[in-house]
Amino acid sequence: MLTIQGGTPEYDLLAPLATDAAVLDRVDQLISRDDRRGRSLWLLFLDADLAVLAAVVAIDDVPADPGPDAARGICDVLAHVLNDVVPGGSAVIALARGNGPGAADSDRRWLRALHAAAAQAPVPVRRYC
Repeated sequence: MLTIQGGTPEYDLLAPLATDAAVLDRVDQLISRDDRRGRSLWLLFLDADLAVLAAVVAIDDVPADPGPDAARGICDVLAHVLNDVVPGGSAVIALARGNGPGAADSDRRWLRALHAAAAQAPVPVRRYC
């Protein structure tokens, strides 16, 4: 869960995420080490200027394999939110898991499933992490 306690963060919440490095930095800033212990999927919404919106969604207890409908359901929700609330916006999809920095086979399966579902929905994804 995203919480900010005791004042303001040490980074600019409104800074646009114009580069892949900026996206990865923001994901690292938002998802704590504790949040990375279990498998979870994090959805960040960006406006048309690439600024992160206040709503960050964490889906906990993500299975190792996406299954036939999981990625499609997630991307359908993303498409509705972006079309209805953030026209011209995009999403960042981050998979957090406790198996270190390298990608496991299950991570690659999730990436392929999300990429295919986002193309079908369609969902403009700024970055998969």
